[in-house]
Order: sequence, then C-alpha cells, then structure tokens
Amino acid sequence: MDRFMTRILSVHSFRGGTGKSNLSANLAAAFAARGLRVGVFDTDLASPGIHVLFGFTAGPESHTLNDHIQGSILIEKCSHDVTPASMAGGKGRIFLVPAAMEGDRKPGCCGKAMKSSGSMTPCSASARASAWIC
Repeated sequence: MDRFMTRILSVHSFRGGTGKSNLSANLAAAFAARGLRVGVFDTDLASPGIHVLFGFTAGPESHTLNDHIQGSILIEKCSHDVTPASMAGGKGRIFLVPAAMEGDRKPGCCGKAMKSSGSMTPCSASARASAWIC
C-alpha cells in the first residue's frame, strides 16, 4: 500500500440516527492509530454533530465548512486537529472540518444559493448532506 496515496471513504444515509457519526469517528480513530493522517468532513449542515464525538468546541476564531461555503474563509482554515490526547505520541492525526456550529448561519443564504444553482428544490431538514445552508 502506498503510504502517500489519498483515499476517500464516504459514509452516508438518508436517515438520521443510523450511526454515521459514530462509525466515521471510530474509523478515523482506527486509521489514525495505524499512523495515518485522517480528515473528517462533516457535511450534515442541517444537524451537525460529529464535533461532539471528538470533543471539539468552537472558539471565537474557529471556522467551519459553513463558513467556507458562504465564501468567507479558505477550507484550510476550517480544519481542526482533534487527535485524542491518548494518541498524541504517535504519527497518526485526526483533522475535523465541522459542518456548522450554533449560530453561524446567515439568514437568506439558502434562497440565494438555490437561485444561483438553478435548483428550485426547497430546503428542509431532510436534506441532511446538502451543500446549501437552510
């Protein structure tokens, strides 16, 4: 196996409560324990939660995927090292790009995004992995 080859693993379900976040967090920890660098992107803008499993609390200068989508920040600035202290001595690392944090949504953004994309599908909480902010 080529150590420098990037691999992408996507976990998705149309239903909530199926264990996507738990599975993703456990896979990230397992790969990091093997010495790999792992990036976890939470794309659940409607109901983000994986940051809780990693114990991540946003500070005043913390950025999210939502910030990047709204065009206000580069994606590199949205990545946060959430490697558990118990793994700190190893080579493996876990980096999290949280979807959104409480209160970082701009009103009216969803309508503009749908209009510019040509989509007329209304936003709803069931659009869990949507790229637009509702």
